[in-house]
Amino acid sequence: MKLSICTDVFGKIPFTEMLDKVVAYGLDAIEMTAGGWGGCNFIPSAEELINDDAKREAFLAEITKRGLAISALNCSGNPLIDTPMGRMHSKTMRDTMVLAGKMGVDTVVTMSGLPAGAPGDKTPNWFVSTISWPEYEGFNYMAEGVKYQWKVAGEWWKETCRIAKEAGVKKIAIEEFPGALVHNVRTFNQLCEAVGEDSDVLGLNLDPSHLMIQGAEPIEAAWALGGRVQRTAQLELCRSRLRQRPAVVERVLLSLPYERLQRLCLPRDGRPDHERRGRP
Repeated sequence: MKLSICTDVFGKIPFTEMLDKVVAYGLDAIEMTAGGWGGCNFIPSAEELINDDAKREAFLAEITKRGLAISALNCSGNPLIDTPMGRMHSKTMRDTMVLAGKMGVDTVVTMSGLPAGAPGDKTPNWFVSTISWPEYEGFNYMAEGVKYQWKVAGEWWKETCRIAKEAGVKKIAIEEFPGALVHNVRTFNQLCEAVGEDSDVLGLNLDPSHLMIQGAEPIEAAWALGGRVQRTAQLELCRSRLRQRPAVVERVLLSLPYERLQRLCLPRDGRPDHERRGRP
C-alpha cells in the first residue's frame, strides 16, 4: 500500500519546500487541488499548465526527481448550480480532467455537485426526506425537484465523463459528501444510471465519516460498491465498527416515496405524518 497526502494541508508554502516535507514524512505520493473549493496553492491555474508545455514539464520534474508520484488531482466543488461560482467550478473541474491526462495522472477526486430544486433557482437544495407529500393541483414539489436535479446532473456528468475519458483519465473518484447529490451508495448508482455507457470511469472516494453521520455502515457500503471504490480516506477508523450492529448500507437520508421507505424497514412505518395522523 502506498500513502498519499492532499497538499492543501501545507498551506501557502513554496512548492519545492512542500515536496521536501512530503519526502521527509516518508510518504509516496501527493494529491493536489487544481480548482473548485480547493486551496490550489500549488496549481493556481490548471488552464495555464495545460497550455504551457515547458512549465508543466518543469513542474513534474520537481516531483519525479524526489521519487514522488501524483496519486490524483483534486477538484471538489459544485458544478451543477447555475451561479458564477457553479460555472467556475464546472470549468475548473473539466480543466482538471484535461490537465490530469496531460500529466499522466489517471485519477481525479471530486464531488458530484448539487443543483437547485427548480429551473431559475440559485440555491442548492438537498432533498433527503420522503418525497411523498400532499400534492397541490396535481403538483408534488419535492418529487419534481428531485426529478429536475437528476436531469441536470445526468446532462453535466455525461459530458464530463466523455471529456475525462478522451483526456486519458481512468477514474473519477467522487467523494460521497453530505449535502451533495451523490452522498451514499444508492445515489452513486443513480448517477451511473443517469450517465450511461461512460459511467465506467466513475467510482467513489470513500470517506467513512460521511457515511457514519448518515447512520450507514462504511464497510457494508464498500462491499456493496465492489470495484467502484477508487480511493479511501481514513478507512482504518471504521474497522472497529465492523459487525457491531446490524449493518446497513444507508439509513434515513433517502429521497424516496414512502412505499419504498416501508420496504427498507426504516423507523416507524415510513409514512408522512399527515397520512399517519389521518390529516387531509
